[in-house]
Amino acid sequence: VDVGLESGPLALRPSNIQQLIQNVEIVDIASKPEYNGKLGNVSSYKDGRLIVQVAGGRAMALKSDKIIVPNGTRVTLQNLSNEKYNGIQGNVLEYDRAAGRYTVQTSRGQNIRVKRENCKL
Repeated sequence: VDVGLESGPLALRPSNIQQLIQNVEIVDIASKPEYNGKLGNVSSYKDGRLIVQVAGGRAMALKSDKIIVPNGTRVTLQNLSNEKYNGIQGNVLEYDRAAGRYTVQTSRGQNIRVKRENCKL
């Protein structure tokens, strides 16, 4: 990653980078249903939760299964029954609301369907 340092590029592991994601949709918040369907931006990460700044409102700390990310978001697959995919990175191609699953194109070029909770952001 080139961050403009005079000494050259900075080498970082993917696990040490947090992507800031715009236009995530908040879903399945039982305690505050008025936020379901609202859009926000992931601004940071704290204590295993994503900090989502709700459009025109407050910031909320949410687990990754409480948001739907836009197409193109980078994810790492986790906790899958087919263990060969665990730890593999990929990009979200689409979200199927009826099935509650993302279609993710893996770094190996395969398309698989996974639940939100199986995607680490």
